[in-house]
Amino acid sequence: MGKHFDSLVDVMKSGLPQEYHTEAKIGLDVNRYLDKLGSNSWALFDFPLRSEQILPHSKRDKQEYHDYLKNYFQMSKEFGTFLATPYDKTAIEDPYSVVFMDYHHGSTYTCTTIENSTTNGNGQDVTINIGTVRVEDIVPPPLMFYVSPIYSVRVNGTAVEIPVDRQPGLGALQHDLANSALAYIQETVYIEDPANFIVKKENNAFLKGRGRGRSKNGKKMRKTIMRPHFTILSEADLSSFLNGESKEPRVIHPVRGYWRTFSEKFRHVQGKTIRIKQYMRGSGKIEGKNGWHYQVMIKDDLVTVREFEENDRTKAAETVTV
Repeated sequence: MGKHFDSLVDVMKSGLPQEYHTEAKIGLDVNRYLDKLGSNSWALFDFPLRSEQILPHSKRDKQEYHDYLKNYFQMSKEFGTFLATPYDKTAIEDPYSVVFMDYHHGSTYTCTTIENSTTNGNGQDVTINIGTVRVEDIVPPPLMFYVSPIYSVRVNGTAVEIPVDRQPGLGALQHDLANSALAYIQETVYIEDPANFIVKKENNAFLKGRGRGRSKNGKKMRKTIMRPHFTILSEADLSSFLNGESKEPRVIHPVRGYWRTFSEKFRHVQGKTIRIKQYMRGSGKIEGKNGWHYQVMIKDDLVTVREFEENDRTKAAETVTV
């Protein structure tokens, strides 16, 4: 949990040497930019799967999965964005890395990936890649990525820096950034799926330490355990997880939503996709074991996430005039 994000916090305690990334050289103050990524303005998701597991986990064939992605892009446009995310600034950490997609305009983002490959616990071995990524504005398949690398650095115990203009294998860096952007999109769609539930996680250490732990420039930069963060669970996994984690026995019954596309018999709305809402019966706030606290979030639509309220009985179906 948080291995890659927490490595960013460790690196930024001392900062990167300024001479390697002055704004005049690469058009970006990397120290300031990375400090912004580590702040609480970003909602951090602990993603439970690898991106290549999403398709088999969904139990869809490739064509069904492509249609599923197409529905997401269609609904995103209805909210005036290319990639609708549950929070305005959403970072996703999976077993490989943590990825930030910072929106510019249209389908263009600054993609930042941070990977901590340290396995023996002896110092840092962190790779940070930053690039501009434009996603071809077409429905899948396929998605095309146009990548302009900006900066690449590897930080180990002696803080060795590798500016992107001296990095061998620039094509490999572009490939890595494109793969990270694709994984981010696939994981975002999984998070946004109304069949899956967002759970906010907070630890006693965070709840008792609010207001402390500021970085040198005054902005809050905390490791995962010292900040609220999120995970995503299926209907069955959520029920099992919360009942297993709760200190007190209680009935928790999540009811998943889904995306519905109208067939030709609904003449006036044929082809339109709507969101059938998820909801829960029982309590959405759980005092868990080992100092953890959990809050189930309800996704009313692609861009509206709220805390589930006790005995919330929001109707599961949206009303559509047909």
